[in-house]
Amino acid sequence: MYRKIFHPIKKINRLLFRLTLICYKLVKIGTEELSKLIRYLSNIVEKEKEKVFRTKTGFCHIFPDRIVLTRDGIVGNLSEITVSNSISRILTIYTLLLVGLLYFAFNAYSSGQTLRAIAFALVSVYLTFGIFNSLNNSANPVIEREKIKSVKFKKAIIGITRSRFEVYFEDVNKRLKKRLIMLPGSMSDGSNETEKALKIFEDEKLITTR
Repeated sequence: MYRKIFHPIKKINRLLFRLTLICYKLVKIGTEELSKLIRYLSNIVEKEKEKVFRTKTGFCHIFPDRIVLTRDGIVGNLSEITVSNSISRILTIYTLLLVGLLYFAFNAYSSGQTLRAIAFALVSVYLTFGIFNSLNNSANPVIEREKIKSVKFKKAIIGITRSRFEVYFEDVNKRLKKRLIMLPGSMSDGSNETEKALKIFEDEKLITTR
């Protein structure tokens, strides 16, 4: 008698358990899909806020709160972006070149080759000016817009220089730094890319001097 009563109850309990398990799986799958959807929508919203143009060595991404420079066009995880030490390497190379030029200038002057000595000296002066002018340059790939003090646009001199933006900003040590954003040259559709970049900077009200 008890067996007849409890047997249907066990079946009902097993059925309820299976239904509960199915519901749990459905909810879990739904939660995972919902998380993916939220991430996808977040990426779309972030992409809509982003404005991009090509640079000499990659891409420049303009966000409402920051400027990001990348080589492959993918911003990725900003916390993993490290500051390049390319400026230090360039300054070191320039300094070594300067020492070499001064040495050749001295040797030429000692040997009575005045014109050659003057030529080496003039190049040394130009290089010295370049070194001092680059001391405050930065290779930081991320610039917070609230830290930007001014932005200058320098138009290209055909065959000599490229168009570029000079971004002056305050670094973490409260020092004024200059970040150069070099634009593509004439062989890389530089004219159109410059117009595009200039329009983005003007729309974002970033340019202070032209």
